[in-house]
Amino acid sequence: MKDGLLQIAMQGMKDSEGSGTLAHHFLDGIMKIKSNFRRFLGYVKPYWYLIFFAAIGGAVKFTMPLVFPQVLSYLVDNVLGVDSAMSLELKRQTIVNLVVLVLGLYVFVYIPFTYLRHFAAQKASNKTIFDLRYDLYLHIQRMSASYFNSRQSGSIVARLINDIAQAQNLIGNALTNVWIDGVVIFFMLFIMLRINVSLTLISLTIFPPYIFITRKLKRRMREASRKVQDGTEAMQGNLQEKVSGYNVVQSFTREPEEQQSFQDEARALLHDSLTGAKWNSVNATAVGFLTGIAPVLVVFAASYLILDSKLTLGQMILFYSYLGSFYLPVNRFSELTQVLSTSMAAIDRIFEVLDIVPEVQDAPEAEVCTKADARDIEFRAVDFRYFNASRPALHQVDFTIKEGETVAIVGPSGSGKTTIINLIARFYDVSSGAILIGGRDIRRYTLRSLRQNIGMVFQESLLFCGTIKDNIRFGDTSASDREVREAADSANATRFILEQEQGFDTIIGERGTRLSGGQRQRIAIARVYLKNPRILILDEATSALDSESETQVQEALELLMAGRTTIVIAHRLSTVMHADRIIAMDDGRIVEVGTHGELLSKRGLYWHLHTTQYRTENNPAVH
Repeated sequence: MKDGLLQIAMQGMKDSEGSGTLAHHFLDGIMKIKSNFRRFLGYVKPYWYLIFFAAIGGAVKFTMPLVFPQVLSYLVDNVLGVDSAMSLELKRQTIVNLVVLVLGLYVFVYIPFTYLRHFAAQKASNKTIFDLRYDLYLHIQRMSASYFNSRQSGSIVARLINDIAQAQNLIGNALTNVWIDGVVIFFMLFIMLRINVSLTLISLTIFPPYIFITRKLKRRMREASRKVQDGTEAMQGNLQEKVSGYNVVQSFTREPEEQQSFQDEARALLHDSLTGAKWNSVNATAVGFLTGIAPVLVVFAASYLILDSKLTLGQMILFYSYLGSFYLPVNRFSELTQVLSTSMAAIDRIFEVLDIVPEVQDAPEAEVCTKADARDIEFRAVDFRYFNASRPALHQVDFTIKEGETVAIVGPSGSGKTTIINLIARFYDVSSGAILIGGRDIRRYTLRSLRQNIGMVFQESLLFCGTIKDNIRFGDTSASDREVREAADSANATRFILEQEQGFDTIIGERGTRLSGGQRQRIAIARVYLKNPRILILDEATSALDSESETQVQEALELLMAGRTTIVIAHRLSTVMHADRIIAMDDGRIVEVGTHGELLSKRGLYWHLHTTQYRTENNPAVH
């Protein structure tokens, strides 16, 4: 860990020759490493008693085998030796008694404590990881739209699954073993010193080079682990994207290029993995060499002590037997270095996400938006700019939509139509100005209550893998089967649903791929019916459908719009001709407002869009 801090300090030197910058980087490194580990221990703390039981069980498990060398030494020197004064019958009885004693200890002590060690460690590990994964998922759910728009979904999932799994190893293999191995080492030192001080000191000669090697390699191992995890995340994100878009890849015959792209990514990941394997192997080899050569030195020294009558053969056998038990924790500490490097890299990545503050949050004194509040909508001098955008998406937008009114928003691509509905639902917050619902700034409402009063139907409505019933009930999880059926009736969906083999219990596949576009839209409309919002937003809800499907969906939408404050984003102007008002936008500004007839008479932007679209629809040769 100190080597990691040294690396940070060295990087600070490269960035700036000033001592202030060096100190800044150094302290930042200290705080980050210690803070993340301390925060992780905060998740472990509620289950400290399980770690304690696991450590007790492990200490008994690993010290129990130390009994047998004592028995063996006693047998060699006092029972089986030629100088033994015992009678043959007493020797036989002693052997039987010792065997019964050892077997009894294994059956009545070793078995229950070994079970306790493994079960308690796994229970602590799984409970801790459940809490951490749940908190991470809740935090990701609270993220703003900008977070999801700037990351691949597969990369986000990798943090929830892969990194959490790596962090789990820190509990199961590290936090319990470090206590166990510490106890075993000190216990073994005590016993070995009682047998022979000189041999014990020889056994300890491996520790200085062991510590030196471990400290040198730890930083490299952690860096390699971080690269592997970052590479795995990137590959998972790209794979999920390409697998879900298989039809695009195949239709453009891009399989060879995608194969090459995957091979390049896999090769880079392989390189990083092999780099990590190299340092892990160097670490394991060095520690294995040290713990392997030390017994040779011990036996060499013990042989001279026996020749000088300063040590018995039984004592040498006893010491040699304990030497293996003494070096076993040392080898495990070496493995622990590998686990710690991988787990801490994963924990850093987990807390990177937890440290991201959502851009859109509830205000400290946020109030609940009731159905009575969700009435008219007002934009007051709203400006908005996306992060890193060169120009604003909206500029000084002012308009009011009265309760129960249907207002359409039209304009060319990039004019700001979708930005307006994203702001109403608070997927983003305005850069300046204010949006009011029911006379109150929407930032004064809690996000949950605000969105509960808004229903949205998109151009490509996302359905989840599950049954038709489950997807409709997504609008209200407490809805009865009868209410689900009524929502389907209102959405003109019941007929095609009942034609399915399993009816409402039909599995529709990931993203609803087993249904047609029109069927998916009607399920999405039924979902909103069940939610029963006061404000309805339709974002190009029929633009991707054929004429027959559009007619069926449009009928369902007209029923859904009745009595609700509705905003319609439309490309097909024929679908908004009967709106109470139409807002025409261009380049983030409102350029015209009026009814269909009023805007046509102005011969402005709306007239141009309508005329162009009418000519194109009636004369396919016009492009």
